[in-house]
Order: sequence, then structure tokens, then C-alpha cells
Amino acid sequence: MVAISIVALVISAFALPFTIWAARAAARQAKAAQNQTEIQREQVAAAREQTQLQRDLAHEALQPYVWADIQPDMQQGTVMHVVVGNNGPTVARNVRVTFDPPLPTGQ
Repeated sequence: MVAISIVALVISAFALPFTIWAARAAARQAKAAQNQTEIQREQVAAAREQTQLQRDLAHEALQPYVWADIQPDMQQGTVMHVVVGNNGPTVARNVRVTFDPPLPTGQ
């Protein structure tokens, strides 16, 4: 019986460095898996942000683009016209032009 115990002890002692090596390798794999998970979380966050930006751009592209300009009258040099235009893909509704400060009244 003592011989079997000694053989088991020798085999266990021989296997101990391999067990330590396997444990360290498992710890490195676990750390690499944690790092990979963190990178994947960052990628998901970036993908969500990009999706939101694309949604915002698509929404803004559908909005009307209204502009106003002051142009001289080509027939009379003293008259100015306020020109309002819509260059967007949709029709602008309820457009109001205001002046700040207000235009002087002709008195």
C-alpha cells in the first residue's frame, strides 16, 4: 500500500506544474474574454449611436427647407422684393416672415 501511495504522490507531483500551467492559461483566456466582451459593448454602443444619427439625418432630409431673400426690382431700382422659397422635399405650411426690428412705416 505504501508503494501505491508513493507512486500516486510522484505522479501528482509530476502533474502539478501542468495543472498550474493550465490554470494560468485558463486565467489568460478569461481575461481575454472579458476584454473582448468590453470591446463588443463599445461596438454595440457605437452602432446604436450611428443608427440614431442615420435616423436623425433621414428625418432632417424630409423636412422642408424654407429660405427668404431680399431682391431688387429689376424694373424700378428703388423697390425691393422679399422672396420666400421652399427647396425641401416636402411642402412648408404656415410660413410667416417677420422682421426684427420691424420695417418702418411710410409716413
